[in-house]
Amino acid sequence: MSIKDKTDDLQALLEMEKSFWMSAGDQGFYRKNMAPEGKVIMSMGVLDKWGVVASMSDAEPWESFDIHNPALVEVSDGVAALTYNAIGRRKADRDAYRANILSVLQGSPRRLAAGSPPADAH
Repeated sequence: MSIKDKTDDLQALLEMEKSFWMSAGDQGFYRKNMAPEGKVIMSMGVLDKWGVVASMSDAEPWESFDIHNPALVEVSDGVAALTYNAIGRRKADRDAYRANILSVLQGSPRRLAAGSPPADAH
C-alpha cells in the first residue's frame, strides 16, 4: 500500500470512528455499522453486536471528543486496526473521559469487528 493510500485509508477510518463517537445512543447506527460477529469491550464486559446495540438505548451522547495520535495497522486484506488516544466529554460528567482506543474494522464497507470503549464509557 502506498503512503497516499495508507493516509487516505487512515482518514476514512478516522471519519468512521468519529461517527461511532457522534452516534452514542443511536441503536440503528450500531446495528448497521457493526460486523455480525463484532465484539466490544465495555464497562460491563465484552459484548457482542446485539449487546452493544441494546446498550445504546441509554447511552448519553458525547458533548465533545478529541482524537489524538491516530495510527493505522493493516492486519490483512480488508482488515485494519485503528489505535488512538481519546478525550471525551458529556454534559452530565464533571471530568473528561480519557482512553486508549483500539478499533478493528473489516470488510467493504468497513464495519466494526472489535473495539474498546468509548461506546458506553463513563
